[in-house]
Amino acid sequence: MSAAVVKMPNLPDRAVEPLPDHLRQWVNRLRFHAAGCRSAARLDLFRACALLSPVTEEAEAAGCSALIRVLGQALEKSPVFFKPGVDPLSFDEAWLVSIIDARLRGDLDSVAFLVLRRVAPEKRRAFMLLIDAVAELMGRDVI
Repeated sequence: MSAAVVKMPNLPDRAVEPLPDHLRQWVNRLRFHAAGCRSAARLDLFRACALLSPVTEEAEAAGCSALIRVLGQALEKSPVFFKPGVDPLSFDEAWLVSIIDARLRGDLDSVAFLVLRRVAPEKRRAFMLLIDAVAELMGRDVI
């Protein structure tokens, strides 16, 4: 029996500063996709990039689902996502939204710092391809 792709506890593990509306909406979209991926099979990080669709209507679902399904492999532990609409963020959600926010601002030093802290060297390049794809969707207001 395989472990769940993501954990979705009922209670937040810690409180975090309020997020701007556009980032809060993005977190809730990720949480929605995380709920759908709870029982999905794990996805190989390097194959996930092939799932990204250039078609705008399919890009959000493909990008978010791929990112969530490989996050456990990239982190080498199951990530924690709260239910959509919950105000506090889990540590994993806060880390992921910090990476996306830094990427959208063009702060590549912060992106590198955050990724270097938690993602193994051999997985960073593929992980960053997914981050770039999701950030591009956010930049086009697709998500």
